[in-house]
Amino acid sequence: MCLSILKQYYGKTVTDLKAYGTDEFDFTPNRLGVDFSVGQYGYAVFEFEEQNLYVSVDGLSSTAPQKCNAHLLPVPEEIRQTFIGAVLQSITFADEVYNLQFEGMDILKGHIEPSNGYCDRDYFSLEFPWI
Repeated sequence: MCLSILKQYYGKTVTDLKAYGTDEFDFTPNRLGVDFSVGQYGYAVFEFEEQNLYVSVDGLSSTAPQKCNAHLLPVPEEIRQTFIGAVLQSITFADEVYNLQFEGMDILKGHIEPSNGYCDRDYFSLEFPWI
């Protein structure tokens, strides 16, 4: 992944947030409703006026990941509405964590969780610390 291509998103306003996956189990809010996983076969989409930013286990991209059978999944309205109008300030990457900073918000963290003894594949989850 090349973060230089993502500089085109800095200072842009989010118009919508969507999630795609293969079934309802790809979208798994925790008890507090502050994070979700789009799994190995799903992705999140931050929509901007002119183009979209896609987030998945494949990284951050300006083009949609090629995922079989992924369809639109529900995003909690509170999270969706939080992002509409948010301005992207920066994106950094360290180890298996993406940090996305939006104006006036705590850092949104995207985690790539590698497969382990409990899971046979990598998955991607987003953490919303301010909700």
